[in-house]
Amino acid sequence: MIEVIPAEGVSYLEMYKAIRTSSHLEGFQQKIGVGTRTPKDTLRLPLSRDVDSAEVCQRIREVIGEKDAASIRTEMSEVLVTGIDSLANEEQLRKAVLTALGKEHSDSSIDMWDRRDSTKRARVRLPRTDAKYLVGKRLLLGYTSCWISCAELKAIAGDLHPRKAPGLDGMPNAAVTADIRKYPESFVAVYQRCLDTGSIPQEWKRQKLVLLPKPGKQPGEASSCRPICLINNPAKVLERLNEHLENPETPQLADNQFGFRKQRSTMQAIQLVVDACVTPS
Repeated sequence: MIEVIPAEGVSYLEMYKAIRTSSHLEGFQQKIGVGTRTPKDTLRLPLSRDVDSAEVCQRIREVIGEKDAASIRTEMSEVLVTGIDSLANEEQLRKAVLTALGKEHSDSSIDMWDRRDSTKRARVRLPRTDAKYLVGKRLLLGYTSCWISCAELKAIAGDLHPRKAPGLDGMPNAAVTADIRKYPESFVAVYQRCLDTGSIPQEWKRQKLVLLPKPGKQPGEASSCRPICLINNPAKVLERLNEHLENPETPQLADNQFGFRKQRSTMQAIQLVVDACVTPS
């Protein structure tokens, strides 16, 4: 992305028109996205990932003259790489990312760690356009091919009911869903950190108490209301990120756990107790 600061007395529209109509940028116009005006009255121009941003920036400087200023501004994002072979290292992952992108970034970074099942995971920080390009692709790394995916998070976001009441932050499900769909890599990084560290933000632990009146009960009495506690909707998404816990290849839940699990019920738990009582020891 290129950010252009107009000179004193030059309007945003004049500057944008000069850039868009300049013959000096012929051949680059299709690589430049729709310009937007920032709260500070600067002009932001998104670029496609296959264009030389330094060359475009230099040409824009020549068009707008010395009074205006243009600079390259890189928006960073993170992707999560899963299922990495235990023998692979960061340098091999860096080469795999380079092969997938076809170019290298000096400002990129990699954070790789071991998991209990002997595989590895990694967070790769890249410019946002390149991060979005990698999502859903496979990386050939060592002895394995690894997924980069936001599919589970997007599916959960799509299942959020738009009319469910929010928690203390007041953020509705519709806003959470829209944000996850637009910036999935950022949300993956946040939720993955929660799962890896076993901790969640303090704000997500606070709940909003709502008292619902029971029909036919005398108002004003404590027994006349049914209390419910509402958590923030981003925390609800974290609650549903349990697919990795029930992976049959790397099970992390006990066989005797029946609560909050797919295709398991209280009746199965009772039957297990009954069978243990009637079976001779």
